[in-house]
This record gives sequence, C-alpha cells and structure tokens, in this order.
Amino acid sequence: MVYPGYETKDGICWGRRQPEVLEIKFHDSRTKNSITHEGYLALGKLVHEAQSDESIRVIFIHGGSFFSAGNNLMDWGKDPHILEPDRWYSKVLSLNHYAILTCTMAIKNSVKPIVGLVRGKAVGIGFTILSLFTFVYCTEEAKFIAPFSTSFQIPEGSSSYNFPRIFGQRKANELLFLSKELTA
Repeated sequence: MVYPGYETKDGICWGRRQPEVLEIKFHDSRTKNSITHEGYLALGKLVHEAQSDESIRVIFIHGGSFFSAGNNLMDWGKDPHILEPDRWYSKVLSLNHYAILTCTMAIKNSVKPIVGLVRGKAVGIGFTILSLFTFVYCTEEAKFIAPFSTSFQIPEGSSSYNFPRIFGQRKANELLFLSKELTA
C-alpha cells in the first residue's frame, strides 16, 4: 500500500504519516523487497538527507509483510558482458559495493534514531543491516536468515563485526557461517 503524498522509486517508498517520522518502506513485492543498487543509493540518500532536516526526529524502516529478501542478485547480472573478468570487477562489483557501502554508512552514521519493524522474513543484508538500527521491533512471525555460505557470498552489512557483539561469538558463527534461521 502506498499512502497519499508518498514517493516511490527503485523499490523504495517514503513519506510521512506522522509529522516527525520519516517512513521508509522496502516496496517491491515481486522480488520480496530485494534491494537493487539503485535502492541502496535511494535508501542511503534518504537517511543522509534526514540528518539535516530538523522536522524529522525519527527514521522508521519496514518492508510490509516481508521485510527484505536482501540483495537483488538479478541486479548483479544485468550486464551481458558480466562474465568478462575485467567488466565483473571494475563495473558490477564496484557499483554494487559502492551502493551498499553508501547505504550502510548512512545508517551507521545517523544521529537520528532508526527504528525497524520486521514482519515475515529478513534475509541476507535485509537481516544484517538491522544490526545498524537503533531499535528493531518484530512480530511473532519474524524470521531472520543470513544464507551467505549457501549462496557463496560474504557476510555484509557490518554483520561480521556487529553480530558477535549482539549475539555472542558462537551464535554469530551459526548465523553467518551455517545459515541458521533465527526466530523472533
């Protein structure tokens, strides 16, 4: 659902239902709210710009009934020359890593509280990025999984640093290296 006065771009929807709250929603039900590099840049820009907006006191991020499926892996393969090594490293990885870094640093450096609400699943960076939020609220149905080892990716979203601090080293290892599911 998109509320009147809200804007939507690159799978991100934003606006205000409450005067002092910037509401940001992952908004692409076709991909279970997976995030493209454009979506990361949009989210990072919204969080960064909120820092200088005195009318915003809180940033609220959610995904509707499914928080986020993480990276949109189809986004990484849009270029037909993707298999050429020089193209892969110089273009695709740098563009996506820049977008993810821009977004995570904006969230990490936010002086305004960022509150997350998770209903359904938070997968991959959709899960790990929550470790950067000020508060995270979950419904009973919320499930969290970081399937990095099973999808041949590396842990992201500052999870290799934050998860041991939040969950302890053993639980963090289970979550990040064994792809164990965590429930609310």
